[in-house]
Amino acid sequence: MPSATSYWTVFHPDADTVVECITVVAFMVLVSVLNLYALAKLLNVCRALASTRAFTKPPLEGGCIAPNEEPVVTIQICCYNEESVIEATINAACSVDWPKEKLHVQVLDDSDSKDDTSNIVEAVAASWREKGIHCVRLTRPNRVGYKAGALTAQNDKIRGDFVALFDADHRYDVNFLRRTMPQFFNKDGSEKKEIGLVQVPW
Repeated sequence: MPSATSYWTVFHPDADTVVECITVVAFMVLVSVLNLYALAKLLNVCRALASTRAFTKPPLEGGCIAPNEEPVVTIQICCYNEESVIEATINAACSVDWPKEKLHVQVLDDSDSKDDTSNIVEAVAASWREKGIHCVRLTRPNRVGYKAGALTAQNDKIRGDFVALFDADHRYDVNFLRRTMPQFFNKDGSEKKEIGLVQVPW
């Protein structure tokens, strides 16, 4: 039987072998991490596809809102330096099929002076007010709480019992409220007391 000394001499790797082993191990670890990352991304894509309209059940049929009995609805749009998208979003909100006197559009503007968002909001809101739509820009002295803080700060400005919340880049069609609001009502026109929130894809 060889001594411990001779055993170490026979199996002791040289410096080049050690470097090669470390390189191979590091490469395998890196490849494994990249594979796990790719798998996570693939799962996210599959989850997103599974939640699209093509793979989900059609919207539940809502109740009935009698003609001229539409409730007052407020649409609040949160924005912060969104000059490239905010005008289209405001236009979409103000164009929904709903009685003008029962629709309030409020832009919760936390923008600073880095872009032209505030001027755009003021101009677009003014143009819609000329058309009879209640559209206003709301501000606050700071950005405490960011989006949630803006919603909290302007909560007392909501008109009516229903509010729709949107980001500055959200898009929705003209029938948005006509398709969504009936979910809060029964077939006889009475309110569903058990429904407090309706979430929709955008």
